[in-house]
Amino acid sequence: MPGLLGSQYVLKRRIAAEKRKGVFISVGGTQFSDTFEHATATVKNLFLVIDVKYWAELLFPGVDRRNEIKEHPTALKDAYLLGRRLVEEEVK
Repeated sequence: MPGLLGSQYVLKRRIAAEKRKGVFISVGGTQFSDTFEHATATVKNLFLVIDVKYWAELLFPGVDRRNEIKEHPTALKDAYLLGRRLVEEEVK
């Protein structure tokens, strides 16, 4: 059985019949303007290879300690709303 890349690029088979949507969610310990630049580029390239549309992202800078994301004022609500939007678009 060929692997993921072999199926897509050697055998020319699409991985999914429909374009799948991907979401990148990440936290970063710093507040620099480019904190997520390289990670985002890597995820976008991964999604391209596995035939997933880069649909949305949630990036939370300044989250450095264990469980600190729980203290973020909007993270949980943002993630919930993003998931809801994704599901609602799929149902349409």
